Amino acid sequence: MALTLSELHTRITLMLMDTGEEIWPTDVLDEATRQALSAYSQSFPCLHETVLDMPATGDINLSSLPGLVDVVAVRWPYSEGKAEALQPINHVTGWRCWRDLDKPVLELRTLPGSLPTDGSRLMVRYTTGHSINGLDGAVISTVTPLHTALLVRGAAGYAALFRAIDKVENRSYGSRRIDPALLQTWGNAVLERFQQELEGLRRQKLPVSGRTVWRMDQWDCC
Repeated sequence: MALTLSELHTRITLMLMDTGEEIWPTDVLDEATRQALSAYSQSFPCLHETVLDMPATGDINLSSLPGLVDVVAVRWPYSEGKAEALQPINHVTGWRCWRDLDKPVLELRTLPGSLPTDGSRLMVRYTTGHSINGLDGAVISTVTPLHTALLVRGAAGYAALFRAIDKVENRSYGSRRIDPALLQTWGNAVLERFQQELEGLRRQKLPVSGRTVWRMDQWDCC
C-alpha cells in the first residue's frame, strides 16, 4: 500500500510518544516531513522515463517534465516497445541540461551526420524529488516502502529540534531547565543516523545507462 501523510504522521508521533498530537501539532509534523523528504530526495531522487518528439533543429524544451531536477540518460533514436538490447545505436554522444529563465532546456551532442527524421523519438530518463500522498497537494507517493522507516526517523528528528527551539524561545522548560538540551541532543542523534543512512543511499547507483554529460559554464543547471 502506498504511503500517505496520515500514516506517516501516525508513525512519527509514535516515535515521539505523542500519539494524541498534543505536543507536536500537524503543521509542525508537516514541516518536519518536508525537511526529511527533501533530504531523502537529494540522496535518492525519484527516477522517471519519458519519450519525446525529436525536433528537426534546435534544443529540446523540457517544460513538460514537472519537477525536473536532472537528466541522467538520453537515447535517440528510440523505438517504443523494444527492449534496451534491441534499440538502434544511440546517436547521442553527450548532453547538457540548462535553464533559459524558468524553462529547462536539453542540448544534445550527436554522432556526425545524424539528422532527425519525421516521427523520430527521443527517450529521456530524469529525476525529480519524491512526493507523499497528502503533503502539499500530492496525490501519489513515490517513496519506496523500504524507506518509510527512514523518513519517520528523519521527520521525528527534525520535529524534536523544532520543539527544542520553541521551548527555548518561550522559556518553557517543564520541570527541568535541561529539557530543551535533552530534546536537542536526542534530535541531533536521530538526524545523525538519518544522514548516515542517506549517505548509504547516495552511494547507490541509479539504474541508468549512457550518462555522458558536458558542462559548459557554472550556470548549467536543470
